[in-house]
Amino acid sequence: MYKTIPSLLQGLCSLLILSCTLSCKPQPKPEVAETPPVVTKPGQANQAFINTIRKEVSSINGNKDLKKVVLTNEEFLDHTPDGGGELTGLYSDGKLKKIICWVGLSFGTEIFEYYFKDDKLIFIYEQFNTFVFDEKKQALHYDQTEKTFEGRYYFNGSNLIDQITTGHNRFEDDKIDPEKILMQEAESYKRVLTSKNKKDIIKN
Repeated sequence: MYKTIPSLLQGLCSLLILSCTLSCKPQPKPEVAETPPVVTKPGQANQAFINTIRKEVSSINGNKDLKKVVLTNEEFLDHTPDGGGELTGLYSDGKLKKIICWVGLSFGTEIFEYYFKDDKLIFIYEQFNTFVFDEKKQALHYDQTEKTFEGRYYFNGSNLIDQITTGHNRFEDDKIDPEKILMQEAESYKRVLTSKNKKDIIKN
């Protein structure tokens, strides 16, 4: 009997230790459903900005009080094309809002419209109209055209953020950077018109 008491005590001690170990063991935290992060899909930010540009363009086109400055042929072109050319600047309170460049070529006419906000380019519209070819006469109808190209270019600062085109144009050549070329042309026309506008102000 004296030999079994230590064994009982040893057993009780083992049970106490096991119980303490189980009760002190860290319990897993209950799972909490995480709130999914708000994800902006690619293009959503640009689309919102493009919609803002479209509203500004519509506002400019709807303004009938814009002051007009017009240049023709060699006043803005290095060489006068067959059909001539015309560059028009439209101003509101002395600020350039829109440039229209029309050029008549031997095989059609092209037009560019440049839109500005706070003196920065925001949008360009491009269109090319080709003279209709008469198969029977094997000659062009210079009084008939068909639209063979149309392009819309959206800018944020100096960055071309989107373009929508139909037909074929010069930018199909991968060596030509549309962002760089369009920005250069817009700035060149703006400088010429600004110079002309300043001269007119001095004369008046």
